[in-house]
Amino acid sequence: MNHKRVRLDSNDPTGRPTAITGLRHDGQLWYEDGNVILVASGIGFRVIQQLFCVPQPPDSQLIDGCPVVHLSDTAIALQELLLVLLRGKRYSEQDDPELDFLSYRIRLAHKYGVEDILEESVQALEELYPTSLASWDQVRYERGFTSRTITAVNLARLTNTCSVLPTALYACCQLPVRVLFNGAVHADGTIDTLSPGDMITCMEAKVLFTRKHMENTVEAFFLARQLALAYTTMTHTEAGLLEVWDSFLEACRRRGGLANGTPGSPRLCNDGVRDVRRHLRHHRVAMWNALPQVMGIEVETWVLAGLDSDSDSDSSDSDSDLD
Repeated sequence: MNHKRVRLDSNDPTGRPTAITGLRHDGQLWYEDGNVILVASGIGFRVIQQLFCVPQPPDSQLIDGCPVVHLSDTAIALQELLLVLLRGKRYSEQDDPELDFLSYRIRLAHKYGVEDILEESVQALEELYPTSLASWDQVRYERGFTSRTITAVNLARLTNTCSVLPTALYACCQLPVRVLFNGAVHADGTIDTLSPGDMITCMEAKVLFTRKHMENTVEAFFLARQLALAYTTMTHTEAGLLEVWDSFLEACRRRGGLANGTPGSPRLCNDGVRDVRRHLRHHRVAMWNALPQVMGIEVETWVLAGLDSDSDSDSSDSDSDLD
């Protein structure tokens, strides 16, 4: 992969030290033929200056004849960007469950104007928080909800990637309030927290989703209130209007009661399960279609879901029945 020269700014707010003490060489990016040393968090990266546009003061420090440039980035973040630039490191979401590396790539590529890396990284973010319900179901059930969604919201704000925000904010609504306020801690020690505006959006939406979730539950099981109560106590997503109920309903149909086979639990026949699924899918699709509006985000590429794929069959164990 070819990249244009990257302009690095040595505007460390702490000031440039007059001497380097305890400088450690990075284990992967210290080239003996390098002619500039980039320093971040006390770690030195010796690279070839021709790849970078590095402003150097006239009294720049020298190590082995190489000018030293101090950067305000963390060493882990800078290493990730350099590995992409110098070794073509590919991004793997499987190796980045909390979006640490994607965050480093997007933030530094945005800061230093590395457009191709920024574009690729934003595309990876968009794939994790898609605009179609079918795609959302797939990625949501692969990873679940963690504080990484806070990072996703902030990256979307940084890059003005509005398409990511409805699902990322929805995912934030599924987090405990304590997690929302504490934020997402990255491997380099930096912390992502929601802006006050996004925090207000999540708190208001969380209340709305929780109320709607309860209303849908009671309405769906108005003839079996014990079942409705059991579901609301079993689920760990109190505001989960986009969650799929298939496993729970299938257990009710097959075992004549709750998923744990509690004696005396109300039984749903095949027709009852089908009707409940249809009812819940209707509300789920309606909420998906309204999600950008609920979150106050305008998304031109939002894919409206329909009921065409709804099936009257209740013979499948798959969660795809409500896709």
